[in-house]
Amino acid sequence: MQAALEKLEAQISEAAVGNIPDASLTAAKLADNAVTGSKISDGAVGSAKIADDAVTSSKLGASAVTAEKIAALAVATAAIAELAITTAKIADKAVGTDQMDDNSITSAKIRGGVVTAGKLASGAITTAKLGAGAVTGEKLAAGAPNTAMAATRYKLVSGVHFGSSLPPDIADDELFFLV
Repeated sequence: MQAALEKLEAQISEAAVGNIPDASLTAAKLADNAVTGSKISDGAVGSAKIADDAVTSSKLGASAVTAEKIAALAVATAAIAELAITTAKIADKAVGTDQMDDNSITSAKIRGGVVTAGKLASGAITTAKLGAGAVTGEKLAAGAPNTAMAATRYKLVSGVHFGSSLPPDIADDELFFLV
């Protein structure tokens, strides 16, 4: 019995000075709440020891989550605050025709001089789109009234002659009006 007491006394003495053999303390031997934050060494708890959903937003420090720590495509549309994406945050050439709604580009949004003749589709300018008086005589090709334009002939007062200024297929007593 004396030997057993001496052995127990030696174990208690070693434990009191911190000489506990590895793996001799188990969860069953620890009292509830015996291990506190001050008793855990820095870096002693790795991610494998953290339970799923154990780290909540209230447990994260201010500025703990930085851009480098966010995985690519990890932020979904639902997580982006209303009006959070500003023009300054949109990369050059990131918005294309697929991202624009029909009729979203209006005349008011087109700078003057941007739409040039080379950018107009063939046949894009129709008669209905021409303003009154927009087509003047100097803008017509030579012979255009005879070949490409609709015309109405009106009789002139007898004896009025225009000489050689009329196209050859119009008689001297007829006047050619474009309509």
